[in-house]
Amino acid sequence: MDKALREVEAELATRWGETKLEPSVARIAALMDVLGEPQRSYPSIHITGTNGKTSTARMIEALLGAFELRTGRYTSPHVQSITERISLDGAAISAERFIETYQDVKPYVEMVDAQQEYRLSFFEVLTGMAYAAFADAPVDVAVVEVGMGGSWDATNVIDGDVAVVTPIDLDHTDRLGSTPGEIATEKAGIVKQDATVILAQQPVDAAQVLLKKAVDVNATVAREGLEFGVVARQVAVGGQLVTLRGLGGEYDEVYLPLHGAHQAHNAAVALAAVEAFFGVGAQRPEPLDIDTVRKAFAAVSSPGRMEVVRRSPTVVLDAAHNPAGCPGDRRGGGGGVPVQPAHRCGRRERRQERAGAAGGVRAGLRRGRRHAELQPPRDGRRRAGGRRRGGVRRGPRPGGAAAAGRVGGRDHAGRGGGRVRGRRRARHRFRHHRG
Repeated sequence: MDKALREVEAELATRWGETKLEPSVARIAALMDVLGEPQRSYPSIHITGTNGKTSTARMIEALLGAFELRTGRYTSPHVQSITERISLDGAAISAERFIETYQDVKPYVEMVDAQQEYRLSFFEVLTGMAYAAFADAPVDVAVVEVGMGGSWDATNVIDGDVAVVTPIDLDHTDRLGSTPGEIATEKAGIVKQDATVILAQQPVDAAQVLLKKAVDVNATVAREGLEFGVVARQVAVGGQLVTLRGLGGEYDEVYLPLHGAHQAHNAAVALAAVEAFFGVGAQRPEPLDIDTVRKAFAAVSSPGRMEVVRRSPTVVLDAAHNPAGCPGDRRGGGGGVPVQPAHRCGRRERRQERAGAAGGVRAGLRRGRRHAELQPPRDGRRRAGGRRRGGVRRGPRPGGAAAAGRVGGRDHAGRGGGRVRGRRRARHRFRHHRG
């Protein structure tokens, strides 16, 4: 099965990659036509924005699943396996099902290739596979993340009942525009006639563009900070405890096992999107069942997004592909998990690595009476010899005399440097006293 999956990936890799684009939905629309318009067989929630799309999609999926709906989720890129991009009922489809879906659509893909100026791209074929897999399942609702932009993105052959726009900032400026407002013009393309639009907090020029688009297509708008938002949040063991205001009321004591203030805002957006899908605030005034909401959020995961993969020392995996994706609060200013970005490694960082922090992102653990919060090691409090303070092992002060010739607080003979010097001083005092 692994060999067969690799063969499918190899075939897909012969097509245009995700960074090579021809801004048009003509090819994917032709594929949907010959497949029988599978994307029309289920309602959908369409998500665009610059950052937070995948995490928000996962939260929406978890909430819908908790209310006993069968879900299909399409996100990109993948972390470990290409099968992660297409999920059914909260889990990536199996390699066997991925291969079967590819073989099912392959004849139609080749038919469209022959009719178009350019062959279908890697992303377009995967999008067609996802829509076909969702129809075949069948799903009750699809949660679809835009690949890039919105108007001409391959996913934009669906008419989402709910359109979600996560925070817009500068990214892919060579293709989307040089200002948030220009980029919003492209992303607003997913807002369809009479849909409901869930807007995360946006720059002013981006918000103006999105609101104008909503007026043009008679869409209902819900804005973070006005119709919904984060009421309160506090760090908790393994994540955070949040109070969210939704379209139908307030949801308190919601545990979210993800780190960072940005994830709390993603949760507010996801909750509002699901409320809008169920008609909360419009057809029905009462909020969603609070226990179901709590259960759903407590089960959310987002691999590779401030993900703690190891403790003692703590290792956190995170990634960002634009400046807005790694603001100060993501490194601790907002109560999240602070990390040293891997792409910034000056002399100080290299000294820290030689002193024992090499091999991963290192953070200390500050323990409190009611919760534990990940905090960065403070160099000024490190002690020579790797002694412990507050239950956390500290390495020697980087670049100091204690670090010379030793790694991780121990000399090359494997002895604890601090203890060795202490015993030597004690023997010296003993001999002096006897003499």
